[in-house]
Amino acid sequence: MKRYKAVLFASDGDWVTDFKGNTKEEVMEQLADRGSRWFFYPLEAIIKDNGRLTTAQQRIVDAPEPLDRFIGMTIKRTSEIIANTELTELL
Repeated sequence: MKRYKAVLFASDGDWVTDFKGNTKEEVMEQLADRGSRWFFYPLEAIIKDNGRLTTAQQRIVDAPEPLDRFIGMTIKRTSEIIANTELTELL
């Protein structure tokens, strides 16, 4: 069974993972209810959960607008783009 988790990006390109679920929709629901816990990581996407270790080479499988343009990109490439782009241009 595929499992998914969220990858959250800061405006400087730093990223963390959290919010696991059996479906992309479960992870999206958790993201919608996250409150201010990850305030400094406002940009969110979904990746496959391959266990404890998440590498920068994993690919984004889903993301809400306007970050849906990163679907298919690696975490590393997405992080680089975010780090080199003004946050207002991303949103």
